[in-house]
Amino acid sequence: MEQEEIDLIDRLGLTGLIDKFKNFRNKHSLAHSIRKRGKDEIEIRASTFDGYIRGFIRAVLVGIFLVGTFFDLSHGKEPFSDEIRTIREDFIWTFNKDKELLPMYEEYREWVLKPETKAKYPNERLLSYEEYRKLYTDESWSKWHVIRTIFHFIWPPILLFSIFFPRINGIRVNRKKRLIYWQDAFKQYPVAYVPEKGDPLAGIIYDKFGLYAFGGFKHFSLHIQIKDIVSGLSAAQLAGVYPTPYEGHNKDILYAIRSFLDDENPEFLNHIGNHYRTLGFYPMITFCNFLALPCCFSRKKANIALENAEKIWQEMTEEQKTAWFTEMQNEQAKVNNSLAEQGLDNRID
Repeated sequence: MEQEEIDLIDRLGLTGLIDKFKNFRNKHSLAHSIRKRGKDEIEIRASTFDGYIRGFIRAVLVGIFLVGTFFDLSHGKEPFSDEIRTIREDFIWTFNKDKELLPMYEEYREWVLKPETKAKYPNERLLSYEEYRKLYTDESWSKWHVIRTIFHFIWPPILLFSIFFPRINGIRVNRKKRLIYWQDAFKQYPVAYVPEKGDPLAGIIYDKFGLYAFGGFKHFSLHIQIKDIVSGLSAAQLAGVYPTPYEGHNKDILYAIRSFLDDENPEFLNHIGNHYRTLGFYPMITFCNFLALPCCFSRKKANIALENAEKIWQEMTEEQKTAWFTEMQNEQAKVNNSLAEQGLDNRID
């Protein structure tokens, strides 16, 4: 915002009103990224592999539609009339060839019987309809149209699937079991533990400045990493809604996770529901996320994975537990220092 605009706002006494609106908007924007999954669990929406992919596909399809419409109208044709005619002809040639062939044969017959034709082509013989029909129904001709017709049954579901690209499972925070986890595409469950005391985020590694398509170095994805306590392998996910509604959204998500684990009834729960919000102050969030297909989540398998994780934790000594949290905090410090060297503040305190 230019300084002149800021001065004008101050003179009009709108600063407080604008701040209140921003605060109201930010609180309600958490519902774009967080939803309830029962009394003791919330889910943080996946970012890049959810809204971005769906939005990108929709943008490409809208662009193709607009370009195709403009091209046809500029040539005096109805939009996509050629494509519609081609599809109709493919179905006719596959299922009802005679509808096309009979008029063609009548034209051919009239041409052969003309005196001019007989004078010019005296050896031209009038073919019977069956002979004429065979010219257009040989194996190669029929196979080509059958393939094209089958394709017309395949591409609409693919197109619909792309438009309503499924919403993948996000990060789940269970305050009853004090575990942070998610279900990946292979039905694996990376699990992070939450300490009984201290910072509830001490068991994960977070980066508020994760990869973000078309972010312009102003908007970022929330990168959350979980390191398996047994194998030491890491799993990561980009969290939050795409596109990010405002610069501090990632920090607010981390605040929400922390308060959900620390407080019995955190204030942000009053602004979220059982479903992610897709309508609101941000049209691009609606465009990228509205009408997404649900993704399958296996609660039974998740419960088994969480029970196994609890069992592993209970078998560990207090020294081992402390050492694990210390390792996570050291990893977090490395991330914070690396970002600080780039002029980015990853702290949330």
